[in-house]
Amino acid sequence: MNAFLSIISCASLAFVIGCSTTSQEQTASTPELPEGVRVLPEGAKWQEVFDASEGSTEWEAKTYEIGAEDVSFDVSLIDPIFPDMAGLPYSVVLQKDARGYPLEYRMFLRTGVCLDGTCKLLEATLFWDALGRFVRFEYPQGAPFTKTEHDPFTDAEYEKLHDFMADTRSILGTHPLSFFVVEPGKASDGDWDSETSATPPDAKAAVIEGAAYTTWVLWRWIHGDVVEQLLAKTNENLSDDYLVECLASDDSAFVQFALNHLQTQGLTDERLYLGCLEVLEERGQRDCILALDVLSTHNEDLTKLHADLIERIGVNGGSSRVLLNYFKKLNSADVTVWRQLAGQLDRMSEYKDIDITFGILRLRTVQDPEVRAQISRFLESGDPFLKRRAENFLQ
Repeated sequence: MNAFLSIISCASLAFVIGCSTTSQEQTASTPELPEGVRVLPEGAKWQEVFDASEGSTEWEAKTYEIGAEDVSFDVSLIDPIFPDMAGLPYSVVLQKDARGYPLEYRMFLRTGVCLDGTCKLLEATLFWDALGRFVRFEYPQGAPFTKTEHDPFTDAEYEKLHDFMADTRSILGTHPLSFFVVEPGKASDGDWDSETSATPPDAKAAVIEGAAYTTWVLWRWIHGDVVEQLLAKTNENLSDDYLVECLASDDSAFVQFALNHLQTQGLTDERLYLGCLEVLEERGQRDCILALDVLSTHNEDLTKLHADLIERIGVNGGSSRVLLNYFKKLNSADVTVWRQLAGQLDRMSEYKDIDITFGILRLRTVQDPEVRAQISRFLESGDPFLKRRAENFLQ
């Protein structure tokens, strides 16, 4: 009996030792992950996991605090990594200024940024202006963006990443992720980011070293389908007051946004007409072309329009040539138009503008007495160029 108990005791001890050894081997084969590192379940997608398991953090809640004039709404976005996946709803806040004008959009984003499914999540609030253009990103304190090996970004890398995000023409938008990041085990000889992901040398200039995946994914979230949906919300919040504000902006994008809208809407307010004239006085050629197109398309009082346009020839280099080309193509117009044009010669400083104007007058009204009287004043001009052009016109 004692021998039997002895055998049982030895067997039990061997079983316990065996279990302990197996446990130690498993522990040794599965190293503990750094704090904050998440593992994506096999076959799952990051955005699906977040929807099921992630609660609202303090930072996320702060993102969605809204003021009295602000608007909260949802956009439907598809994870750039899984383009065949159905769109998921993301909440966006439209912040308005004190006048109720669209000012800025913001959205919280949580996403994975790794190929092997083991990474610290990227959490950030993304900001766009009223036209859906990227403004900046912010991240929670204590949750920095990370590179391979979970190393945090440096201040210089954040600045560089911001510049990459602001570049709407970046190759990040024209090349697939595989161009920037090579899947584990597929890297050939070359200068790569790490053992788990690799960046082709000719793509390095467009990404943060060691964070090619992060750079590509974040750019796609910022410049993807969200932009069109943000701009649509701005269009829902338009008013004549806001369009007048846009026309007076120092930012050509806002000027052109207003002009493109007015091309469809028309000049429903006198202030919009005056705002388009101010564009001709102050803006560059592209803005002036659009402004003139709006004015000439949506104005029934051509007499007033032509007088207002002629007054601005010679005032702004960005519009003078545009306006002269308009009058050069104007075949049927009252003689008063050409008389006003002749009277505007005194305000022109560019010889090319003067030369074009004389050419127009010679074609349209070379024999009109009033036009000839105005041109004859330049026969006494101290400017040889102007004097010679007047002599040639009057011959």
